[in-house]
Amino acid sequence: MFAIVAGLPELMEKDRNQISGNVDMAFASHVDCPFLDTFLADFHTTNPHVTFSTTVSSSRSSAEAVLNNEAALGIFLTQEKLDDLEYTLLYREHFGFFCGPSHPLFHDEFPASMN
Repeated sequence: MFAIVAGLPELMEKDRNQISGNVDMAFASHVDCPFLDTFLADFHTTNPHVTFSTTVSSSRSSAEAVLNNEAALGIFLTQEKLDDLEYTLLYREHFGFFCGPSHPLFHDEFPASMN
């Protein structure tokens, strides 16, 4: 036990510039963010002693996980902001309406105001 405790200062000095630990993240199930995937892969390559834990749920549940300190950060869509969270816009996601071949509007064009 004494040898372990006595060796701690040397170990701490040796790994002073090394980042380690676990980051808990909450993701909404429908978020698709390729640049985030690339960032996390690059970050892990540079910092192999950092691990990530993720949960996937609804946007609201992801926000609440961050609010309740169950996750360090969340990636989700939001229309209503929770007062006690800090938000950063990563990107804008666009949605569209699509009709299959059997639908009467399949070949119709939407007005420019709806695009």
